[in-house]
Amino acid sequence: MVVTEAVAPMIRGVMSSAAFMAMKFYPDMLDCFSEKSKKLGHGFAIEQTREGTVLLSFTNEFAGFDKRTTMEAIELLIKETCRFVPRLRNLHFIRSFAGFRPYTPDNFPMIGPTAHLEGFYFAAGHEGGGIALTPITGLLISEIICGEEPSITWEPLAPDRLVKPLGSWIAADPLI
Repeated sequence: MVVTEAVAPMIRGVMSSAAFMAMKFYPDMLDCFSEKSKKLGHGFAIEQTREGTVLLSFTNEFAGFDKRTTMEAIELLIKETCRFVPRLRNLHFIRSFAGFRPYTPDNFPMIGPTAHLEGFYFAAGHEGGGIALTPITGLLISEIICGEEPSITWEPLAPDRLVKPLGSWIAADPLI
């Protein structure tokens, strides 16, 4: 994410591109994107805070737990957002930071209980959709915990789908 200096109101709501979702869910569209955009999982979202700073985001780099930002990603993000909102070219970009978007190997969140720890429920691994999926996740997890009939089928999201059978584990295996 890149943050600008505070300025008078210039953006209402959130503007975002569909590039990231297109890359993720429509691989046949990948030829439409530059190699750099594909590498960085690039799209963008722009919004202005009440204080006046403008927030530019996002890339989706798979960097483990390394939260350092890269000039390559910052430059691409600024270049692309300025292409769509030319007024941004007149602002000072004052800082950048990275955040984590936990994801699962199959790109589906983990929602529900685990057979491996009684009373423990997961509601995690939503990647970049966590905020948008909060209402349905909250409803679903509360229904499961309370023993109610779930609003949607949750079994495909069951956390234990990702657990390896005990016999297949090896000591050096990082996924436990």
